[in-house]
Amino acid sequence: MSLPHTTSPQARPDIRPAGPARPVGSPRPTRRILPGLASVALAGLLIGFVLPRVAGVHWSQIWQVITRLSLWQAVLLAAVWLVGLIAYTFVMTGALPGLGHRQALTLNLAGSAVSNTMPFGGALGMALNLAMVRSWGFRDSSFALFTLVTGLWNVLAKLALPTVALAILVITGRVANHGLDVAAATSSAVLAAVLGCATALLFVRRGTRGLGRLVTRVSAAGAPVARGARSRRWARQALAVRRAARDLLRRRWHRLTAGMATYLALQALLLWLILHMLGSTLTPVQVLAGFSVGRALTSAAVTPGGVGVSEAGAAGVLVGLGGDPAITAAAVLLFSGYVFFLEIPVGALTGLAWAFRGSGPLRGYRRGGGVALPRARRT
Repeated sequence: MSLPHTTSPQARPDIRPAGPARPVGSPRPTRRILPGLASVALAGLLIGFVLPRVAGVHWSQIWQVITRLSLWQAVLLAAVWLVGLIAYTFVMTGALPGLGHRQALTLNLAGSAVSNTMPFGGALGMALNLAMVRSWGFRDSSFALFTLVTGLWNVLAKLALPTVALAILVITGRVANHGLDVAAATSSAVLAAVLGCATALLFVRRGTRGLGRLVTRVSAAGAPVARGARSRRWARQALAVRRAARDLLRRRWHRLTAGMATYLALQALLLWLILHMLGSTLTPVQVLAGFSVGRALTSAAVTPGGVGVSEAGAAGVLVGLGGDPAITAAAVLLFSGYVFFLEIPVGALTGLAWAFRGSGPLRGYRRGGGVALPRARRT
């Protein structure tokens, strides 16, 4: 990035800027705020109007069902939610050797608090997580590998859920509705594509080099002169990441898979417990079907965390499988209250604790080096 031209103080002694200048071409604040407000408004619209229509109930009926939940039941559900987060720390510690479980829980909650409050908030949550792992002594390359592996496992899990749910419904003789059939077929196709791309990138050298060159062309579109050198450097870095990821997955795939499966099972259990406490007669297999569709729809980036979209999708499947409309709508709202909204205040407090505890970020945590990637030789 080139620096702005400057002149000596003697040449222009009386000219001072009237205020902070906005860089040319930088987006105005309103351009950043308006999309966020629009997505929040869309989430409110989906929850306030679409969800009751999908379930076929009124808000008064939903609220009447929600009030059935007692205090001790709410505390029990919160405990299940917390145990699920602890289970996910095994995925995080598996993807970042040297990371402690307490650190992983802090990382997850603080990042979720940021990601859940705005559309495309994953980038800001990732930036916060990077600052946190740096404060614990990890390298940037280790965090990049951690983000790649956990992101891949999350995507694969969300895509595999509808297919698994449909298979279980068929095996147990339950009739799946059309919505679940479509979701399972779509997820299976996308899952196969993701697995194919991941396999090519991890085990085919030419595919990895091609990805490096593609990233270079995109990033160097405005600097054609540097494209050749950058292309070679990015290709070597891509190969280094591939080697590190392949080695990590070979050693820790069982830890990653077991942690992810346990985490998802506990989340599905949380939804079933909510439904059961509210009086639903849906079987665990039917609840799994609705849960799988809802989790797959959380990838929708039109709202923060896919909120509104996932609730409507899960409610539609559960009602189609025979669930009581009012109980189903109330249950999916309570479920989102735990796995989405509760993480915002808890994660905010966790992030503040990291920022202000002691004289440095979270004093007392052990430091780890993580995985070092070889540097690309400059050309």
